[in-house]
Amino acid sequence: MTQGWSHRRAALRLLAPVVVILAAMCSAVLAAAALSPGPPGAPPPDPERWARPAADRLAAAGLWPELAGADLGRDAVRADLDRAVAILTGLPAADPAPAAPASAWVVNRRIVAALGLEPERLALQALATDDGRRLALPPNFGSEVLVRELGLVHNRRRDDLERAMREPVRLADLASMVDRARALTPEDRLRVARFRDIRLPAMDARRLAVVRAVLSQVGQPYVWGGDWPTPRSPVGLQAHGGFDCSGLAWWAFAMAGRGDALSRRTADAMAWERPRQRLRVDGLGPGDLVFFGDRGGRATRGTISHMGIVLGNGWMAQSSGSRAGVSVTFLPNYWPEGQAFGRRMAEPGPP
Repeated sequence: MTQGWSHRRAALRLLAPVVVILAAMCSAVLAAAALSPGPPGAPPPDPERWARPAADRLAAAGLWPELAGADLGRDAVRADLDRAVAILTGLPAADPAPAAPASAWVVNRRIVAALGLEPERLALQALATDDGRRLALPPNFGSEVLVRELGLVHNRRRDDLERAMREPVRLADLASMVDRARALTPEDRLRVARFRDIRLPAMDARRLAVVRAVLSQVGQPYVWGGDWPTPRSPVGLQAHGGFDCSGLAWWAFAMAGRGDALSRRTADAMAWERPRQRLRVDGLGPGDLVFFGDRGGRATRGTISHMGIVLGNGWMAQSSGSRAGVSVTFLPNYWPEGQAFGRRMAEPGPP
């Protein structure tokens, strides 16, 4: 819920292509400086040091001794994933291709299965509307939602180090995921059990187009100022494919053929640009926008820091740092004190 600064940076990208290019150059220079070796003889900073405590815990417990002193920045392979699954289930399973890269979507799918969350995954994968309309979803949709809602995916501070769903994860990511999974509580499991009954309301074609667009991006990483699935966006380059919260809304409406519906790029600007469309949060429907900020219902201009797209029946889609990317969240439980208001993006119509 610290997306406000990303939105301010993203707003600069609309000023001119020159600004975008200069910002990218500055980001590259700062990133290089952050990784500079420092004083002569000093080792370069380790970008995966965030995962070292998790790796040390697994090694100290005798569950994964090889992690002690291991290079956490290397790509994980299927043999590493086998070890992770064995730790969570106690049932080792030999992968037929142990040296093959372990891509993010494969890792997330197997971790979800190891945690016994197949009922939740299958319910998400069969997501439909109340009138029986099935939604076309990515094959990894269910597992991507679950690992993010359980907080098992790490959101990197450097967007250029993010990995897309088909890219291999690093050993750091896998060790961290296992460590966090072992710490899940009964309350955590009860919270995601709600997905077993997920269903969306019937909706008209305009709303359905927005909902389909945003759900197609579930699993994309959270990227500062990101508004496109790939690094090359129509409005400039970004460090990696992915979205921040307002970038996801902008992309979804553009893909639904309604690019003129949002004339501003930041969450705060989108919240205030058309006052007549403002509604209470409990009056929103599919395809509408919901806004959050530290002042909640007392929000004023400049205080909105996050937003999501309403899916209906209490659900919303969002790209959040706390979820490490695009996910589906139960709205009543997400930052209730920060819920400010919503914005109706289309008048209700017949399904």
